[in-house]
Amino acid sequence: MSLGNYTGEGIKDWILAIMGNALIAILAVGIVIYIARSEVGKVIGLIAGAALAALFVYFPDTGVNLLKTISGAFAG
Repeated sequence: MSLGNYTGEGIKDWILAIMGNALIAILAVGIVIYIARSEVGKVIGLIAGAALAALFVYFPDTGVNLLKTISGAFAG
């Protein structure tokens, strides 16, 4: 196997998926804890964070385009 054309794209995707799923799992545990404590505001914030993390893990191109659109709206 020649490494002349190796880009590292596969490893990047693998690391992004593993770390993204770990982040989502951590956020899910936080949601359960805050539901048990009846802290609804924090539950909503964690759900929003988990949705944003899922966007970048499972649909990275869409996430980047969303950030470009939002930053373009603020930049003018």
